[in-house]
Amino acid sequence: MYLSKVFKVVLLLSLMALVIPLSLARGQVTVGTALIAESETGASDALQVMLNTLPSPGEGNAYEGWLLSADGSNMLSVGVFNLDDGGNVEHIYIHPDGMNLATNYSQFVVTIEPSPDADPAPSGTIAYNDMIPMEGLMYVHGLLDSESGASVNLVLQAQLAMMHGKFAADSKTLEDVQSHVSHIINIIEGSEGDNFDGSAGNPGDGMGVMAYAAAAAAQAQGAVTAAPAHPNFHTYSGQVVSSTNNVSSWAAMARDQALTAKSSNDIVTARAYAANAHTLTVRALNGMDKDRDGEIMTRENEGGAIQAHVAAQDMASYNAQIYVEPPDTGDVNFTTFALIALGVGAVLILGGGAVLRRGRAQA
Repeated sequence: MYLSKVFKVVLLLSLMALVIPLSLARGQVTVGTALIAESETGASDALQVMLNTLPSPGEGNAYEGWLLSADGSNMLSVGVFNLDDGGNVEHIYIHPDGMNLATNYSQFVVTIEPSPDADPAPSGTIAYNDMIPMEGLMYVHGLLDSESGASVNLVLQAQLAMMHGKFAADSKTLEDVQSHVSHIINIIEGSEGDNFDGSAGNPGDGMGVMAYAAAAAAQAQGAVTAAPAHPNFHTYSGQVVSSTNNVSSWAAMARDQALTAKSSNDIVTARAYAANAHTLTVRALNGMDKDRDGEIMTRENEGGAIQAHVAAQDMASYNAQIYVEPPDTGDVNFTTFALIALGVGAVLILGGGAVLRRGRAQA
């Protein structure tokens, strides 16, 4: 009986030995988020900072947020933070020139600055920080670049398809209906599509909604493959993929409805199929509240292009964490210590469990 209790204690301590180094491997405690957002479609020019229960920075001091480039050579102040009575921060920064914050910066830092502060540079006293892994940056850019980003252009082309769906559904003549549904088809499939008809004109960019959906999914999957331990990649890449799969499905159905409208010989039939195409393009852009819970989620049968883009921005966002000073050169770092502790914990688990089983068998 006594040995059984002892081994239970050993097993409990072993579990703690496994859990503690996992937090040490990160080396930090999360206090909130800094979310990439936008003031207009495709810009990613805003940062929404939400921090919780921060301690006072000290008399005559204030917290200030910064975005830094990967090499630290470019830095941008996103403002001095005001704490409420509970030490919480709600702060929104919008770049005055519409700069894409997701592709120009990859680190978020909160410093402690004197208040008032005549020096425009950061003090160097870091309280909280986070960064996008270097190996994942190319995929973040592939999603969110203002010109070539897959999720950016997915939204823009889905908007265009929806607009022409509306034009088609509201058209008064058969010729106009057929013209606009041809545009829907071309926007969805792109110039390489089997049903693309260049003679009908193409308001789209030639790439196509379906191609951008596939590209966005590939970029999201590439990011999590390159840096699987990064929490935002791990959490949100699947949401990008789920929503882009929905877009592809709804866009394909919209194209098929548009093809039927295009081949119709009377305006009533053509407009009916055009209306169906328009409904499906709305879903492809905005998503659909499938479970009728009042919210469109980034999941199967709900998320659309907009939800995929927001999830892509979440991949590029930050989890503000308590800053831990890197160890001096030559010292055992947190990661090394964590791996050692994990190994010890595993040995204790296996060894203690085996002895406990043996003790029970002998009893």
